[in-house]
Amino acid sequence: MRLRVKLNVVVPVALLASALAGVAWLDLTTGGEATPAPPVGAIGTPIRNAYVAPTATPPGAPTATASATVPVPPPGGSAQGTPAERDTRRKLDLARLIQAAQKFKTQTGAYPSTNAHVQTLCTYEQLDQGCQFRQYIDGDLPKDPLGNGFNYWYSSDGTGARFYTSLEQGLGDDKACDTDDAELLKHPNVICVAVP
Repeated sequence: MRLRVKLNVVVPVALLASALAGVAWLDLTTGGEATPAPPVGAIGTPIRNAYVAPTATPPGAPTATASATVPVPPPGGSAQGTPAERDTRRKLDLARLIQAAQKFKTQTGAYPSTNAHVQTLCTYEQLDQGCQFRQYIDGDLPKDPLGNGFNYWYSSDGTGARFYTSLEQGLGDDKACDTDDAELLKHPNVICVAVP
């Protein structure tokens, strides 16, 4: 007696068996863990041509809680100097940043661009364009005298650059910085310096 093979049954069964074998092989080689890809934009820098928040904060990174009051000394310690001395330090830091930006532009032909958005100076190494000034500044990039890493900001369209800081005391002879940036508006007494 002769056995007849029906291809319309054998071919689908063979395809199903090969698919199951492939799934079993992948399961064994990956240890049984399947991790789906993260949603678009959940990791890394924002997608081009998408809205970029004024201060880019990567997902999961700590965020600054801004307050419209005068900065508070760090917990467990007292701030060095008087508010006037700390404000003088902040203004000198802005002058150092301008010198570093001019050196950067002389060497590269342009300022590091933030697409005219305001970013923290160098809080997030992978995102903040201001981190590129590190090799052009004498000493380290400025840190706020109160220990607040979010008290210096930077923005640039590549042709001009602007640095910002928030003073503890009134503005005095300094003119308040004209800005519509939501993050900067949370801070009192914001001043800025710009280079063309």
